Amino acid sequence: MFEYKETDGVVIFSPTGNINEKTAIEFKENLLVLLAQKKFSIILDLEQVGYVTSLGIGVLCDIKKRLDIKNGWIKIAHINDDLMEIFRFTMMTDIFNIYPTVEQALADR
Repeated sequence: MFEYKETDGVVIFSPTGNINEKTAIEFKENLLVLLAQKKFSIILDLEQVGYVTSLGIGVLCDIKKRLDIKNGWIKIAHINDDLMEIFRFTMMTDIFNIYPTVEQALADR
């Protein structure tokens, strides 16, 4: 459900499926493990994610806040049209940097 790899000091975190009430806790735990390992540059690749519930958005906001404290960042890549609509509706597009591809997110450092 959650895979990640590191490229040039940036973790590319790739969940699959949906981030909802059943998976949000595990999603957060996996991200917190990365923070505990001092991985403070993260690209969240949502290519294989169908939707994110409000709980999942809350997790993203919490992780971003923790990264901001450590002078880190989280960027979002490969967001589908439905997710983009949710991010726009919840004004998350004002909070997160969103890119069409992981490569574009990596290039913008």
